[in-house]
Formats: sequence, C-alpha cells, structure tokens
Amino acid sequence: MGFAQWDEGEAKRVFEGENMDSGGWGADDLGMEDHREQEGAKTPAGGGSYVERPAVPPAPSSYAARTVIPPELGSGAGGALRDPGSAMGRWIAWLVIGLAVATVMTMQRIAPDMGEAEVAIAAEAPPPTGGVLGLMSRYMVGAKGLVEIAAQQEAGEESSESGLSSNPSLEQLVSQLRTMCAASATDRLRGTFVVGELVGAERALEWNEWVLGITAPLPAEMLEDAADGEGGAIDLAALAPEWLREDWEIQKRLYREGADSLTPEEREQLIEHHGWFGELGVSFGLPDSDSLRADALGAGSKTLLAIFIGAGIIATVGIAGVALLIVGLVMLSRGTLKLAYHAPGPGGSVYLETFALFLAMFLPIATIMGLLVEKTGVELFQLGIWAMLLAAMWPLVRGAGKNEWRHAIGWTRGKGVVREIGAGVVGYIAGAPVFALGVGLTALLMFVTVFLTGAEEGKPAGHPIIEEIGEGGWVGMVMIYLLAAVWAPVVEETLFRGALYHHLRGWTGAIVAALLSSLIFAIIHPVPLFAAPALMALGFNFAMIRTWRGSIIASMTAHALHNGMLITLVTLALS
Repeated sequence: MGFAQWDEGEAKRVFEGENMDSGGWGADDLGMEDHREQEGAKTPAGGGSYVERPAVPPAPSSYAARTVIPPELGSGAGGALRDPGSAMGRWIAWLVIGLAVATVMTMQRIAPDMGEAEVAIAAEAPPPTGGVLGLMSRYMVGAKGLVEIAAQQEAGEESSESGLSSNPSLEQLVSQLRTMCAASATDRLRGTFVVGELVGAERALEWNEWVLGITAPLPAEMLEDAADGEGGAIDLAALAPEWLREDWEIQKRLYREGADSLTPEEREQLIEHHGWFGELGVSFGLPDSDSLRADALGAGSKTLLAIFIGAGIIATVGIAGVALLIVGLVMLSRGTLKLAYHAPGPGGSVYLETFALFLAMFLPIATIMGLLVEKTGVELFQLGIWAMLLAAMWPLVRGAGKNEWRHAIGWTRGKGVVREIGAGVVGYIAGAPVFALGVGLTALLMFVTVFLTGAEEGKPAGHPIIEEIGEGGWVGMVMIYLLAAVWAPVVEETLFRGALYHHLRGWTGAIVAALLSSLIFAIIHPVPLFAAPALMALGFNFAMIRTWRGSIIASMTAHALHNGMLITLVTLALS
C-alpha cells in the first residue's frame, strides 16, 4: 500500500507503534525503494493538510512531512509533528532549569573554599593525594632531570647545587606550584616536599613557614578562638587540626636536620598522610639507589612519560581531526553528507520537562544516598544516580507515542549499532579541532583570572573524579570508570543531546541549539567557570554528532571515548 493511499487511522497506528520493528525507521521501513519516483508528490490531506514528500524518509517526529497528520496529533510549521505539552509546561520547565543552573553557579562561588578555612575545620583525616596537584607535582619532579640536562648543555659545564637552585626553569616550576598550592594548607605542605626536591632544603623551609600563613580572611569566631589575648595576635597553628600541626613540625625538622632525624613512626606517618608526597619528603637527601627514593623518583618519570604519550595521541588525533572536519564540511556543502536527525515543529514542552526533571532529581538522590551511606557505611551514590535515567521516561507518562519518543531522544539503532559506534569514533576525531579551540579559550580565561585576582588565588582546574583517581584501589577505579565512561555517556547524552537538544531544535537551528545545550552542559559540571569553554566544545561536538546520525549511539560512543581516554591517561600518570 503506498503512502498516498494511507488514511488517518493507519497513520495514527504507526505513531502508536504498530507495524514498527525495534530498529526504528529506515529506507526499507518507509518503502523508500518503491516510491523514489514519486518524491515531491502531493499527498491527499484527508482531514489533515497537504504536505510535500521529502527525498529522505523522515523519523516519526517529522512524519507529517510524508503523510497525513490527524488533527488530534497536532502539527507545527512545515508539517513537522509538534511535541506534546503546553506553553505553561515550558515556562515551568525553564524555571526549574534556571533555578538549577543558578544554584550550581552560586555553590561554585560561595561554597567553602577549603583555603584558610581548611586550616581550622579541615579534615579530621588528610584529603586524597591525587588529582591535578599530584599529577603536576610528579610531572615537575620527572621533568627536573631534563631541565638540569638542558641547563648543563646551555652552560657548557655541570651546574653546582647552588646553580641548580637558581635555574630559571626550575624557578618557573616553583612559581607554578605556588599558584596551585595557594588555596589550601594541606596542598602547601605537600608542595613543600616538591620544592625541597626541586630547589633544595633552604627554599623548602621558606615554604614550610608559608604552610600555616594567612592568605585569606577567616571567620570572626575563628579569629576569636585563635587570639592569644594580647593585641589580638593570631596563632594560626592553633587552628590547624592535630595531624596537620604534627606533620608541619616533622617537615620542618626534616629540612633542618635531614631525613635521618625522623623516627620510623614519623616516616610512616608522613607517607600515610601524604602518599607519594610523603615518600618524596622522607627520602630527601638519600642516594638514588635507596628503594624508597627510587620509587618516588620513578613515579615522576612515569608521569612524565604518560604525559608525553598523551601529548602524542592528542597531536595525532588533532591532525586527523582537521582532515576529517574539512572533508565533512565539504561533503555537507555539496549535499553528499546526509543528516539523519529531524527536528520537531515549534511548540510542545514534554522533552524540556524531561530535562528539567533530570536536573531536579539530582539533589534528592544525592541526599538519600548520603543518608544511606551514614546508616550502612556503604557507598551507594554511583549506583543511585542511575535512577536519574528514569527522567527519560517522562514523555511516555505525558502521552507521547513509544516510537515518537524513541526517535526524539535518539534511542534507536540508526544504521546499525556497529556502524553508529564507528561513526561516534569518526565524529569524535573530527571534533578534535573544536575541542582544541575550547581548551585554548579555557587556558586564556584561566590566565586572565589569575592575572586579575593575583597568582595567590589561582587554583588548578580539576574534577572531583580526577581528584579521586588512585585513592580507592581497584574497586574504586572500576566505579570511576563506570561513572565516567558508562553512566555519563548514557545518561547525559540521553538528557542533553536527547531531550534538551530535541526541544531546542523545535525553536531554532542546529548550531544555536547545540550551543545552548552545551552551555548548560558545561555550567552544571563541578569545575571552575573558566573551564566552561572546553566542556562547551565537547557538548557542541556531541550535539553535532547527534545531528549527523539521529541516534545517540554515536554521541554516547564519542563521550565514552573521551572520558575513558582521560581517566586512563591520568591513572597511568598517577600509578
């Protein structure tokens, strides 16, 4: 039966899922081979409206472009099916989204900085030793040998110890480290171990005095507790937790009297509290053949090697990405690259409501999981957040047809799972130049931020997942991979590139919709705001992949590939 002969009832049954296989719509599903000669022909309205047949068979969300749309289903501009919902639903959804985004931005600005407040209220136990500071510190120790060799070659003779301490390249590393450690007393103490390795004991003692120095205002009640009663002088060391005061004193004696002055218990304490930093400190001054010192220095060399390998991979992907991006843009301009995604007509609110529900679910789920951890002692957060995927089912509750819903959020097989995965890899590589641009803008904003606020306020841009790498054993690493390379691609692509992007496409073009959705994607991530351009570039690339393929299998693949590679490189660098 041809399309021109279908009546309203049959069209509606297709929307409701009859006569549809689980693979979604394709050329065979729509009888494309039988009707190519009729492209552009008119279809009798039969109670709906006359619309043109396009050359490419549409997905159900724009199915009105090929056949009769029953009046009760509603249609938008150009005959494209309008998503369910109402103007009121849109306003409420945007209000929820706006409140969620504003809350995240506010928390990032006014949340406790753990800077000087950490001196007084930090932690009963030392915080994790990995993260950006651990990564960069190991890199600096690993790079020291290369810096010394370069200095020797430039001078034409071996540098003395005093010469090394004034080496401009090493001084630059120390300056960078000072910026990274400025916000936290614990970070400053750990950075002191690195400074001792880079430029000697004398400079390490200077840093040791800085560990408990004041660089930010403290709350009034803390100042009152710390005042010694004579002129309001502050004994900041009295505010520090006991473990930090003890480690500070041990470190001072280490660089004044040497590693031999420490007891075995003090050595173990520094290593237990500060991991690799502690190993580097307690082995200071020992011969490189010492097993503990060899391990500490070897970790720096491994990190340097991992960074070089990562840089090589990035360069290779970048070159291939430029070539693929140029080819893709040329094909698109010539009309040989077909875009599988079909936008809905303007109107509706269900998919925007879906995204708003997703954001609204996060805080209650995190709170419930936190309470369960307190009661049971079992970390359940990374399991509980899978419940957020239930938000994607909201359109079905609101009356959307099953097949329309699947195509709207991209839960289809596209041209086959294997081909979509391959397309995701190609799309990720082609988007590398865009991501590089985002990283460049992030670096520029970070430089401007440090310049305007002063280097003492600078903090390394990191992510909570990166901070936890290497801290939880193999079980912790499995959980990190599941969160970053499975949960994030599945859930975030479904809600950002599925629901949100689909709604925005009903009102605007692909570029603007991709930028808007990627802006929200960047803001709600727990990173400094100056890191937003890099995350926006990623989100933009994923949205373009979704536009190209229709199915979100490809964008899920690109997302998983990016996160998986990042976690692997950082893990190797910190191993």
